Amino acid sequence: MDPRPATRRPPSANHPQRLIPPGSGLLTGHFVKPTGYETQRPHGSDDWLIIDTVAGGGIFAAADGGSFAVRAGDLVLLRPGHPHAYRTDPAPGTWELAWVHVLLPDPWLDLVAWPEPVQGLLHLHLDGEAHAAVTACLDQADAWTRGAQAQRDRLALNAIERALLLLAQANPEEPGGRIEDRLRTAMDRALADLARPLAIADLARAAGLSPSRFAHRFRDQVGDSPGRWFERERMRRAAALLDATARTVADIAAEVGFPDPFYFSQRFRRWAGRSPRAWRQRHRSGG
Repeated sequence: MDPRPATRRPPSANHPQRLIPPGSGLLTGHFVKPTGYETQRPHGSDDWLIIDTVAGGGIFAAADGGSFAVRAGDLVLLRPGHPHAYRTDPAPGTWELAWVHVLLPDPWLDLVAWPEPVQGLLHLHLDGEAHAAVTACLDQADAWTRGAQAQRDRLALNAIERALLLLAQANPEEPGGRIEDRLRTAMDRALADLARPLAIADLARAAGLSPSRFAHRFRDQVGDSPGRWFERERMRRAAALLDATARTVADIAAEVGFPDPFYFSQRFRRWAGRSPRAWRQRHRSGG
């Protein structure tokens, strides 16, 4: 990236800066580099470096003398204080990359618990529209930082956070991170109408799978059966409605697919540990 002075006393990634002024430690870019491009920072930098390979490829040097090659769709995150040693891979001959130097606020750190194939180098891979969406966010952050708009730095940070949120969905080490697109399509279809009975055959058809195969893959990737997952989503929606509206329990029960409010109350109690009315009253009673 742009030349930056080496940090002589690199901070520990376990003790990140907690109060970050908007725009501090924020540097962005997007360019194409031919064979011969190389960056060396033996002490790394005091921020996190996100590198998104848009096309072509690059090579990162590892501390053990090995290397880590990246191609289109590969996202690399270098920890603060980790040496920077990377170059254009001569095999493809060019390396197109979007990149961001940023100090991550504490609330963002759970979003970067990515797999770490090389010490200090975290990695995720995305394909197709998912990758394009992340690149678009990083490019938008770059556009904001180069403009004269009010709140440009916060807008840039907002775009970076969106990119990290999208990446968290593809993290195999996160709950739900291994859910394939066709299952997500079926899940979105179910969530679009919580009042409609869950039809496994319809969801399987939407995912292009047999009902038995759909149920097996769903349990493997989501960690629960379709039926239990769907009821949990219904209860989450009901809880939100109980908190945010004055609608009757019967109305809310019907909206989330329970024509019988008594049965709904039984299921809600089992999920929340209290009745719908007790749930609604908990803030007033301090519980």
